[in-house]
Amino acid sequence: DLPADSSVAELIREIEDATVLDAQMSGASHSQVAIKPAIVVLGDYSSGKSSLIKRLLVEMSGQVPANLRVRGGAATSAVERYDLGHIQLLDTPGFQSGNREHDALALKSAGEAALVLVVLHVNLLIGDMTLLRGIVEGTHETVAKGTRTIYLINRSDELGVDPTAAPEDFLLLKDRKKAELIAALGSCGIEVNANQVHVLSGDPFGEIGARTDVSREDYAQHRDWDGVEPLVRMLDSYSRKSGSAGVSGAQLDTAVNMLLQGRNRIEQKVAELRGEETARTSLEQSIRNCQQDSELLEKSLRQDAQRVVEPYANRYTAYAVGQDRGGVEDIPAALNGLWANSDLDSDIDQFMIKAHQEIETWFRTHASTIGREMDALAFTTVRHRAEDPESEFVGVDAGNIAAGAAKGGSAFVRAIANRDTVYAIGKGIGVKFKPWGAVKAAGRVAKVAPILAAAGVAADAHAMVKGELSTNAREEQRREAAGVIEEAAADLVHQLLNGIDENGPTPVLRVSAASLSEYAKLLESQRLVAADEERALMDTLSKVERLLSQVENLRECERSGE
Repeated sequence: DLPADSSVAELIREIEDATVLDAQMSGASHSQVAIKPAIVVLGDYSSGKSSLIKRLLVEMSGQVPANLRVRGGAATSAVERYDLGHIQLLDTPGFQSGNREHDALALKSAGEAALVLVVLHVNLLIGDMTLLRGIVEGTHETVAKGTRTIYLINRSDELGVDPTAAPEDFLLLKDRKKAELIAALGSCGIEVNANQVHVLSGDPFGEIGARTDVSREDYAQHRDWDGVEPLVRMLDSYSRKSGSAGVSGAQLDTAVNMLLQGRNRIEQKVAELRGEETARTSLEQSIRNCQQDSELLEKSLRQDAQRVVEPYANRYTAYAVGQDRGGVEDIPAALNGLWANSDLDSDIDQFMIKAHQEIETWFRTHASTIGREMDALAFTTVRHRAEDPESEFVGVDAGNIAAGAAKGGSAFVRAIANRDTVYAIGKGIGVKFKPWGAVKAAGRVAKVAPILAAAGVAADAHAMVKGELSTNAREEQRREAAGVIEEAAADLVHQLLNGIDENGPTPVLRVSAASLSEYAKLLESQRLVAADEERALMDTLSKVERLLSQVENLRECERSGE
């Protein structure tokens, strides 16, 4: 028995408090566990499990339920519960049914059982050991039932010896079968004590078969040797005290299953968060690479624009500086004519074509990489956030989250609330984030830049013709002309790079870079929220591990008999 019902109840309450506090764990509460100990019966259809269950029901209650069927195939597809006074008998599917859902039902039922009865055919054929191993050794989501499992070798009437004519030989064969089963299970790593194995026959020689109009008297002829009576006594021996202990043990197992399932989900979510972080880091690096190349391209385009304009500006400056006294008055008109040079216009066109091509190359180089990285992060995030019908974590009501956060509840709940907000923003930005849409605007730079530059020269012409044309005045006018040309050249470079309505190459690159910067800020927000969530999960995980350690200590007391 467990050390004390009070100790078990206290530990169960502590587990329930933890599972209620943190929304990522779910399961049946203490009050939802049956108040009667559950005896779970497992076995494949060839083992005679249904016949044995019918026999137990007749021996212990005197009647056969209408929903019990006995036939030579997989008769059980759902868990059937039979009330036997102070215990419940659970007939479960599983073992060679070939149905994973059946195995899952059997495993879940066994996890909540006070005792597990595994019914085997006398030939000891078990088949796939996965389900049995999961029950006996436990899984990452269920408690081990190795010490609470009884192996029933059924159909002993098929041993080949008449139990009434040669009783000693019959007993010898029964002992041999027990030893064979213990050895077979041991070879699979499942340790079984001799007192956990019992040989019997639920329906000797198949005399009852599928009949339901039976009573105890119908089994009287073979009761002396069929081995059912010891099993009935064992099940019937659950007094109120032992029944209470069985209930406590089952409740504790159910609570521990909740912890194990919660731990499994937490570990999965932590792994998913870290996978998200890997995808996010990769995307951020791609964004940084794109931004760096954008800055380099902008610098390169500026140098190209200056190389286009400088030869003409130098030529016009040389012309202005070289004018003698008589030609100073003609500088503005001459410069206006020079700025309207068709060669300059052609060079500007070539610059714009080249700029457009380089921006397109920049786009092609990075758009594919960033797009893939964004898709990868989106896929990882969506998978992480996808609803799992088996998990309360993903089905938590938003109002409950807000209420929990307002009351200062679980750190995990607060992290999730924040996470929902950030990812909602991210979803919107993901739709709006089209940094490449403005690329073609680079081709729309107006061809009026030379005209504007020439107009700038003409506007300053009055400064050149004003006053006495002394030698000093002429030198001053030449310097002014050179300054005007320099300003006009700088303005032309600006126009080439920026366009008239900020639709030139530089704005295209800067708008894209700004969008990328905003997205990078969002990624950083996601990182902070994910880090908060992971910390909350790890904190909960430490609570789970502490509670599981307490359970193990309690189980150790049970094993040592303290």
